[in-house]
Amino acid sequence: MAYVGTTAASSAQNPPRCVAGANMWGDRSTSVLSSSKVVGQNLWLYNTTDGSTEMAIGTYFTDAVQLGMREGDIIMGAICTGTSATFYAGVIGAVTTLGAGLGSSGSTNGYVSSTR
Repeated sequence: MAYVGTTAASSAQNPPRCVAGANMWGDRSTSVLSSSKVVGQNLWLYNTTDGSTEMAIGTYFTDAVQLGMREGDIIMGAICTGTSATFYAGVIGAVTTLGAGLGSSGSTNGYVSSTR
């Protein structure tokens, strides 16, 4: 199933929700990394029937820019398929006008998951 973000019909939309913004934690800091790269500090929740492999594609969240996602933001939620539920937590990779995904584009190193 393809991602259905804010550009879809309102009855079909399922965008991630920002539940804690950087403003809650203070100004963004460059001290988190040894480089001068600014990293995100938002926390997002997102449930889906798609697998983590699909979510790792760098353009999965096609409206990431419009939603305010930043590289380094944390995202977590559930992947529910049939009778299986998987919890995942990950880091948003590069954010471009084409979208964003978990970790580096095509990488499985940007998230962890556990199936129950």
